[in-house]
Amino acid sequence: MIFTMQLPALADWAPMVKETYQEMYPATELSTSEWVAWEMMALSLNMLLNAVLMLVLGFIGLYVGSMLRKPEKS
Repeated sequence: MIFTMQLPALADWAPMVKETYQEMYPATELSTSEWVAWEMMALSLNMLLNAVLMLVLGFIGLYVGSMLRKPEKS
């Protein structure tokens, strides 16, 4: 679900990464392989943040679900 929500933004992530890098370091020029490495690092960070978000939301869901469950009758 999280991947599907971010799917429309995937087409623009490479130019955004390049613009952000050039704003941070205006005097530097990177080669093509360095740009690919920089963009892969940004994409990997995004995937890591998605995984962490999914784990956090999963544990919150498990906790809320266990609190909403009716106690067993003995």
